[in-house]
Amino acid sequence: MKAILMAAGLGTRLHPITTHTPKCMVLIKGVPLLGWWLQKLKAARISEVIINLHHLPDQVIAYVNSQDWGLPIHFAYEQQLLGSMGTLAANRHFLQGEPSFLVVYADNLTDIDLNQLVDYHDRHQLVGTISLFESEHPEMCGIVQMDAQQVVVEFTEKPAVPRSKLANAGIYIFNDTVWKYIRITKQPSDIGYDLLPHLIGLLSGYLIEGFFMDMGTLESLEKGSRCWSYDYQSNATAN
Repeated sequence: MKAILMAAGLGTRLHPITTHTPKCMVLIKGVPLLGWWLQKLKAARISEVIINLHHLPDQVIAYVNSQDWGLPIHFAYEQQLLGSMGTLAANRHFLQGEPSFLVVYADNLTDIDLNQLVDYHDRHQLVGTISLFESEHPEMCGIVQMDAQQVVVEFTEKPAVPRSKLANAGIYIFNDTVWKYIRITKQPSDIGYDLLPHLIGLLSGYLIEGFFMDMGTLESLEKGSRCWSYDYQSNATAN
């Protein structure tokens, strides 16, 4: 299975750190977020990965090229940000022919088991699977409601009055049938706003029961750095 790692964001909520550092390169226990994700993708036996770039791309490329990750890694530079769905459409050639593929937002920190996620997706046999977490601030997230079979029956991006605490974790698996739902009518185009509402009844929801945190703010970055308990070297060796 191939993967696309979304890493092009400006990270404006992390200023002043992201003035000179790409958001995916902020450090967690001395390791860039991107490093944690590449290690996790290797452990999940991902066959190939492409990383989209925009803000300070040379730093990302230099870091990735500084070590052997054990899997082929490609870069897709966006002169103008395309949005997450726009990035999917622009890199369809890379994903073409894949029965299913993984999409990950690189600014999240989680101990999700991607192999379990793949198995879960395969069992449900729907167009896609969306990973979820229980949010303390659902009004700031894309919120999901599911039926008894874990099928998504409602999705609302940043609802004023949330009807659930199950929030979009920015980790998806899509089957190749998703391409017929991807229509770029504006730039940028976003998975949350422009794709997921068209997949109601066609997505399964996978609840992350372990650690998950969006590293998008200075507060969450500090908290995530403090709470994250994994040792990079020992995990890299084990994988």
